[in-house]
Amino acid sequence: MTSTPAHVLIAVSFTLSVAVGMLLGEDDLHSSSADYPLTLMCDAPTIVGGTTTFVATLNTVGAEDTDMVYSSDEQYMYLWKDSRWGIPVPVISNTTCTYAVAYNSQDDIGLHAMSVEVFYLNKIVKLSITFEVIDYIPAEVISTQNGTVCSKYKCNAATNQSVFLTVDIHDPSGYLDGSSYLFDWDFGDGEQLRKSTMTSVSHTYMAIGDYRVGVAITAINSIGHIMTGSAYRIILALDAIQNLTVDGVDNVMVGEEKKINVSCHGSPPVSFCWIVSENLTSNATTTTDERCLQSYLLEECRLAIDYQFNESKQYSLSIRASNDVGFERLVLNVDPKFPADLKPEGIAGAVLAILIGIVLTVYSVSIITRQVQKSRRRHIEVANFNFEASSSYEHIREHAKQLNNRAANEKTPLLLDRNIPLDVRWDHGNNDVLNV
Repeated sequence: MTSTPAHVLIAVSFTLSVAVGMLLGEDDLHSSSADYPLTLMCDAPTIVGGTTTFVATLNTVGAEDTDMVYSSDEQYMYLWKDSRWGIPVPVISNTTCTYAVAYNSQDDIGLHAMSVEVFYLNKIVKLSITFEVIDYIPAEVISTQNGTVCSKYKCNAATNQSVFLTVDIHDPSGYLDGSSYLFDWDFGDGEQLRKSTMTSVSHTYMAIGDYRVGVAITAINSIGHIMTGSAYRIILALDAIQNLTVDGVDNVMVGEEKKINVSCHGSPPVSFCWIVSENLTSNATTTTDERCLQSYLLEECRLAIDYQFNESKQYSLSIRASNDVGFERLVLNVDPKFPADLKPEGIAGAVLAILIGIVLTVYSVSIITRQVQKSRRRHIEVANFNFEASSSYEHIREHAKQLNNRAANEKTPLLLDRNIPLDVRWDHGNNDVLNV
């Protein structure tokens, strides 16, 4: 069985202040914390009987003094010391030093602290790291479904689909290589426990819920030593998106606001993404194009879209619904039509008739306006009377004068309703009434 990388690798990286040297005076020490940056890490936890590997790296970038720029060609002394042993172990190396220690005794079980001091040009850097030696098998459960790998505390999985569960044992030193294993699984849903000698199994959850997946591990190594361990993972089973349907894309009219209803089945929250475009085809359901005209995150698997198609041409409506365990997508063709009484040629004729009517109306109004203006410019009013021959006209002359003055002010015809048998014309110039 292949051991995994040190997923619980303890890494400590920071810039150190220079410590007081054991054999050096104060003047020989560098006071800047940027001079000796050091990284120290190990692959613990370590199974008792196994080996812990430590790596110290002296960073050669960022030294302030030119004589402190480290080179990988130079040799440095690393002084390693376990807190339980008290005896330092020197190792000569370049800017990276690897140190491995075997922990075979039951007395080694528990917490340790490994320190390292680096000597170069009478300068000292010191750093320590804590780790643990254990007497059980360290492992974790990793879930995989539809290509998605999860090693978090809680992993999502779709109901009614197989989820693959794998035991990942942490044994970087290979202490358990060649061992025989027995895995006792509990899927947390009441299903019968399953025993297996394989590190991976599959299981299907039929209902939504949180499930604690546990596995008990038993290993017998090549020398007959039996070791046990356990691991668990929380699985959140959800219904994946399915049965995505769209209603309201039939009999679409140009200029009409259309209500499009989208529905599906799946566990919330549900994310909807939709876009209306051209030149898509209905077989584009597998495209990874995630452009959205609008997107929504809803607590139910339903969505209502109000949209207006303003041209008579073919559109494509793409809708995608997704949740934490799956998605579905539909691409539908929409072909808006003009109403029967609003065909393009009918619309053009109606517009032309309206324009002609407007032109005729404006022309008629202009003619009427000119006639009114002409009638208001009259200055002579005429009234016809039939007078009998008489020598006494004074009272008639005065009366005619008054009538004409009133007519001039009111701009109305004279004596239209008077039945006087006279034929008289009033002349504004000489103030006389002429017998015609």
